[in-house]
Amino acid sequence: MGAVQSCINTNQDALNLLATTKMHENYVYNHCLNVSIYACQLAIENGLPLKNIEEIGLGAMLHDIGQVYVPLEILNKPDKLTKDEYAQVQTHCELGFEMLRKMHEIPVTVAHCALQHHERVDGLGYPRGLKDDEIHKYAKIISVVDVFDALTNPRPYRPALLPHKGMEILYAGSGTQFDSKQIHLFKNSIALYPPGLTVKLNDGRTGIVTKYNYQAVGRPEIRIIRDEEQIAVTPYEIDLSTIGNQTIEIVEADALL
Repeated sequence: MGAVQSCINTNQDALNLLATTKMHENYVYNHCLNVSIYACQLAIENGLPLKNIEEIGLGAMLHDIGQVYVPLEILNKPDKLTKDEYAQVQTHCELGFEMLRKMHEIPVTVAHCALQHHERVDGLGYPRGLKDDEIHKYAKIISVVDVFDALTNPRPYRPALLPHKGMEILYAGSGTQFDSKQIHLFKNSIALYPPGLTVKLNDGRTGIVTKYNYQAVGRPEIRIIRDEEQIAVTPYEIDLSTIGNQTIEIVEADALL
């Protein structure tokens, strides 16, 4: 996050755009902050130099700036969008690009993050139907973390998904929607269930994550503190990755409650 902050602090245009995003819709503002943090982590995992990390962080921060042109009644609609409404949402990529490319303090690569973050490696994305190497690497990085953050946060039309479920959806799109390398690196760059997180299991027990398992990202080690009736117990450890009954799984996490 420090790389992004240093870039923004010296860029008045970026600061003004962030303020505009927050005034328009708070979800978009928070989403852009989250995506920027994830994108920087993924850029570091790619082994990129600081200058590139700063540009990716800034591009992620402003990738959805075109959303300020989309009416709030569409952004926050609790039902499925009509064809016309979805087409209006899609315009945010080109509108954001046009806004950013005219600002001298904003690198053109940042503008392309706004333009290309909904492109797909199989060529079925928008707005230009670019595929594979036609898509800028920054946009390939941002597209992965953009979808992950969107899936793992609640929206008016659906609840938040648990982090490991969001990761499963990313893997389902590996090689078609997303660059496979970026999916793999993203898995290694974040802990979906970090130590200290309170979670609830599907058998009713509550515990605290004590150790993250990178080989089975949805099955960490947990210290159980309450039983199935939510009565406090003498804490004991279970490892979801080795437990015999694989039907035991996390169904709630405190960050999502």
